[in-house]
Amino acid sequence: MNELKIALGNRYQNKQISVVDFTASWGFFIQAKNSFSGSILADLSLKRPKLQDVNTPDGYIHFISEENIEMLDGDILFVLDFQDSDRKLLKHF
Repeated sequence: MNELKIALGNRYQNKQISVVDFTASWGFFIQAKNSFSGSILADLSLKRPKLQDVNTPDGYIHFISEENIEMLDGDILFVLDFQDSDRKLLKHF
């Protein structure tokens, strides 16, 4: 982890980073502070948007409609998908 911190330097310190999963079968969800990816971002001292900088019971913030798309706020967005059907859903959004 220290090698990655050194490699990143302070280049992303003023950026807010979001991680979202698009899944056709389970819905859409943002990885919260206490998710696996959230813990990595925290270890790297990288910022999250305020809405996402929280711990949740399962490590995810669920959203189910296009009306909630603003929850995906951030300067940098990492999008995870698992299957071809997930990619089709992502293209729709």
